[in-house]
Amino acid sequence: MKQLCRCLLRKADDLRHRDPKRAVSVAEAARDLAARVDCDSFGHPEWSALQVEAWAVLGSAYRGIADLRQAEGAFNVALRFLPAGELESTIDPLARPRLAQRASYLRCDQGRFDEALDLNEEAMQAYRELDAFQQLAGSLVDRSLILGRQGRTEQAVECLIRALYLLDPSLSPRSYLAAIHNMTLYLCERARTRQDLLEVCRWARLAARQHARFPEDVHLSKLRLLEGAIAIRLGSTDEGLRKLWQAHDGFERLGSVHNQTVVLLQLAQVAMARGATRDVKRIAGRLLPIFRKLEVDRETSATLMLFYKAAQAEAATQELLQQALGRVGERHGMMQI
Repeated sequence: MKQLCRCLLRKADDLRHRDPKRAVSVAEAARDLAARVDCDSFGHPEWSALQVEAWAVLGSAYRGIADLRQAEGAFNVALRFLPAGELESTIDPLARPRLAQRASYLRCDQGRFDEALDLNEEAMQAYRELDAFQQLAGSLVDRSLILGRQGRTEQAVECLIRALYLLDPSLSPRSYLAAIHNMTLYLCERARTRQDLLEVCRWARLAARQHARFPEDVHLSKLRLLEGAIAIRLGSTDEGLRKLWQAHDGFERLGSVHNQTVVLLQLAQVAMARGATRDVKRIAGRLLPIFRKLEVDRETSATLMLFYKAAQAEAATQELLQQALGRVGERHGMMQI
């Protein structure tokens, strides 16, 4: 039963990148299976380690579908199963830093960046003490993401440089992919000249090669979105639009409605810049079927509906469009991994 449970947990963690809703179902099944394991016959420390892992993976799965309330509850349960001392020293010394690392993602999504950085530092310190250099590199990639979400791009780039120095792509392929992908994003954000953008293109090609090592997931479509933005900035608008529609179709296939909404808004932005009012209206029309699937707060929903109605009246403005993009895109770390 223990092996089956851990197999389900690995599957749930992998599915977070490709099918977030299914990841939740698998993680819930693993959590329920772990709860049925007999503590006395299994041994208390190992049983506790299994419960920590099950609830931590479930918390990450909930985070993957943007259910931050349930994610926090799951991480709190995992923490209660983490007794001081015995679990770390006898069974799994990496249990506590892994949990801190997962919790830091949640705090980042909640906009609680100082707490996220503190949890990240806790994980990094433990990895240093244990000489767990691949895990340390992964936590540096995570730190760069938190800094990037804060708008501290230069510091985020510095973290990624340190991470890439430590990362072994054969041992940590996901972390290596995240580092390359996010480096592409941050270099694009700070690019000011055509030469800067051409350098970003080189990183994007490297990111595409790394993505090709994995099944299609939401992050590949994020790269397509980023490639589209780069192409448009370089003046290749048709190529940029093609990439943006590829990103849209990928998000649609994977049921990633938040990301799909952002791409539609960015496509509307390009159309508006071209003065193509009817195209803005047509693109905005694609928002209506996904409104009911989009789990956002009331203010975000109202802003999107206001943009939709203005577009249908051919009266949408760049200011209104930017408000909608800010509400949906920036809050969700749109193109990061």
